[in-house]
Amino acid sequence: YPARYLFTFLGHHGMLGVKGSPQWRTVTGGSGRYVEKLAATLPDIRLGTPVTGIRRHARGVELATDQGIEDFEAVVIATHPAQALGFLADATPAEKEALGHMPSTPSTTTFSTGTRPSCPPRTMPGRPGTTGFRSATPVRTRSWSATTSPGSSAWNQPTASRTW
Repeated sequence: YPARYLFTFLGHHGMLGVKGSPQWRTVTGGSGRYVEKLAATLPDIRLGTPVTGIRRHARGVELATDQGIEDFEAVVIATHPAQALGFLADATPAEKEALGHMPSTPSTTTFSTGTRPSCPPRTMPGRPGTTGFRSATPVRTRSWSATTSPGSSAWNQPTASRTW
């Protein structure tokens, strides 16, 4: 395992200091539990609905999607700052200044389902010569750690994540 990845991980998690290591906590039942609780409080959640524009008006927000235009009291924009700015048809000068100057760092994530023996290697789209699950998963299952959880029953979608 390359040391640079280890030290990057340790640095991101505040574990390179001499004192004051962070207190690790877990969510009973997995992280999907708080997503389900949050989703249960929201009246209208739509997955797989691409947003093409957002415009504010006196009654709230006009949201343009591939399904048409609808009005909402408020929306949550959960994406990179530059992408959020691209959605705002009427961005204020302050929003342009703030969102236009926030850097984001690209990161590579490998998604997969199944287990090592049953998951054949696949070429990653747009990246010839790279393969998916088999090349990324440690052979020793003892090296697997962190989170594996079923998808949110509120959204009826399977999800899982593993960190190694």
